[in-house]
Amino acid sequence: MSYKRHQLWLRFMQNFFGSKWFSYPLLFRARIALYRKSFNMGDSSVIENNVWIYCTHGNQGCISMGQRVLLARNVQIDYTGEVEIEDDVWFSEGASVHSHQHTVTRDRLSRGAATLKTTKVVFRAGCWIGSRAIILPQVNEIGEGAIVAAGAVVTKNVPAFSIVAGNPAKIIRMIDDRHQDSSEV
Repeated sequence: MSYKRHQLWLRFMQNFFGSKWFSYPLLFRARIALYRKSFNMGDSSVIENNVWIYCTHGNQGCISMGQRVLLARNVQIDYTGEVEIEDDVWFSEGASVHSHQHTVTRDRLSRGAATLKTTKVVFRAGCWIGSRAIILPQVNEIGEGAIVAAGAVVTKNVPAFSIVAGNPAKIIRMIDDRHQDSSEV
């Protein structure tokens, strides 16, 4: 498999600048600046170490990120399809997003562009993806203010202001404006 020069640069940049060495205050700013420029990110975002943002199969995927986005350690975002992240979205440690899949046929070993199906995933403003949650390519939208619990495997759209958990993820409750004790979650 061959990668275009731009994809090679992005992989090198993430290996080098994504290391723990670039977690120190002055070096951290260099990491943020490079990620912002390389991945169309808004202002005031936080990118911790070992974050992988990648496009596979030589595709021309598309990614855009709003302002104040948090990408915690070990987050992985596949933008082989299209990924749109609005303002104030948080990805906790180890969360992963997938924007492509392969069609399954009897001759599953005949891989290539013909078997590739790309999708678009939108993360609406203020949503929060929990630690080690997995967003599969069937998902088109994580709604505004929604929370995906840690370890959830999301296989369908998540409504705005809902909390989903489990494998497959299901709505466990809706978020309302009343103050609630965190032990109720």
